[in-house]
Amino acid sequence: MHARCSVIAAANPIGGVYQSNKNFNDNVDLTDPILSRFDLLTTIRDENTEEEDDALATFVLNSHMKSHPKIR
Repeated sequence: MHARCSVIAAANPIGGVYQSNKNFNDNVDLTDPILSRFDLLTTIRDENTEEEDDALATFVLNSHMKSHPKIR
């Protein structure tokens, strides 16, 4: 039986921080049988910069406040 589907999964690194000196398996602590089911593995890293995090948080809060009916 032919079946077509796509699965997108996400895994946070152990301790919340991706360590470049470790390989992917050691960072996410997933077993080889589980990882072998995916055709493509990629990492997306967030560089920890306080200025960018503050700007993003401010943007999100302002967006929510502007769309909230009681704050208008």
